[in-house]
Amino acid sequence: MPVRFAVMPNSIHVKVTLDGRITDEELFASYHDFYTSKTWTPETHKLCDLSDADLSDISADCIIRIAEFTKGFFQEKGIDSIKSAAYAPHDLDYGYIRMYQAYAEGSPEVMQVFKDIDEAKAWLEEHDD
Repeated sequence: MPVRFAVMPNSIHVKVTLDGRITDEELFASYHDFYTSKTWTPETHKLCDLSDADLSDISADCIIRIAEFTKGFFQEKGIDSIKSAAYAPHDLDYGYIRMYQAYAEGSPEVMQVFKDIDEAKAWLEEHDD
């Protein structure tokens, strides 16, 4: 499966790993299925690893759709703040995350993007309450 969500041991973080070529439908369905599952909890923060992803087939419409879905979902659940760090070492992936940030403006999700995985992990840890 090109998009995997895995709860990190001894942590309140979920690691989202994107591998290979991913389509709009695969990406949206993965996010929808995870957030509407019993695995997700309001305390769950997210680390996205895009180092092996090929997002060349992802459309701006998909990015907007995911941003609107997560924003509405978090607001509906009464989430005040939830943290997400993205490790995007490649320019295209980095740009997609920046686009997501723009469309998710006003969301309870605080998203930061990094080109270094250790910096992404450190930021996520520093901001745990």
